[in-house]
Amino acid sequence: MGGTSFKHIGMPPDENGNQEKQRGLSFDECHLNDSTFVKCRLSNVEIKDCEIDGMTIDGKLVADLLKCYEENGG
Repeated sequence: MGGTSFKHIGMPPDENGNQEKQRGLSFDECHLNDSTFVKCRLSNVEIKDCEIDGMTIDGKLVADLLKCYEENGG
């Protein structure tokens, strides 16, 4: 699947542009390194037991964000 591009995944929008919620997806034991997610709805996404070295959200290293959160009583 390397180099594959997924675009416009989900239910088609209705006549008002609203998009119905689809059932969740599951990715188990996969390699998504060097991937990019742009303009994705990731609400209620769970990331468990994953390597996050170099992972960023809007340019911020997730490891740094988690460290700051934990240092401040998270």
